[in-house]
Amino acid sequence: AVTIGPGSFTGLRVGVATAKVLAYGLGIPVVGVDTLEAMAWAASQSDSMQSDLNTNESLDLWTLLHAYRGELFVAKWILRRNQFPQCAIPSRLLSVTEWLTLTESSQIGSSEWIVGQTLPKILKLIGRSERFKFDEKIVPTASEVAGIALRMWKNGETTNPFKLMPNYLRRSAAEEKVDPQRG
Repeated sequence: AVTIGPGSFTGLRVGVATAKVLAYGLGIPVVGVDTLEAMAWAASQSDSMQSDLNTNESLDLWTLLHAYRGELFVAKWILRRNQFPQCAIPSRLLSVTEWLTLTESSQIGSSEWIVGQTLPKILKLIGRSERFKFDEKIVPTASEVAGIALRMWKNGETTNPFKLMPNYLRRSAAEEKVDPQRG
């Protein structure tokens, strides 16, 4: 199992290449896990979320990673007690303005969370809001990746090592410089 993104170009390349080589060498399939899903699973297991779920039927959760250039990697999840996080908005790359607009149009629940290790940098971009609760200690660990991968493997959601690809969500700065017109 390996996280396939979003994330840093180099980190994703190294992780995916390592997983592909190991899977190929051992003759086994590989499972690619979305980084923001691993963060959502970590959040759902945290004491702060569990405490909030004791008083709320469900929680809205935004997993965010700083993507630099005024952009964020974002996904939205619905958390319920004793369930895997349910994806409401899949991982995507948005400008800070686009994400703020999206949060304004989403249904405001009694408890809406933002988590992510890069949260201090993100909060400088978006500012603090009374609407959200924040937890910057949530990071995807091997344990969360393994838990998600096990569920996916049991559901037959494996990939041939040769077909596993990182999910960058945007072109690299070098690619953008070579061809700035291509989206």
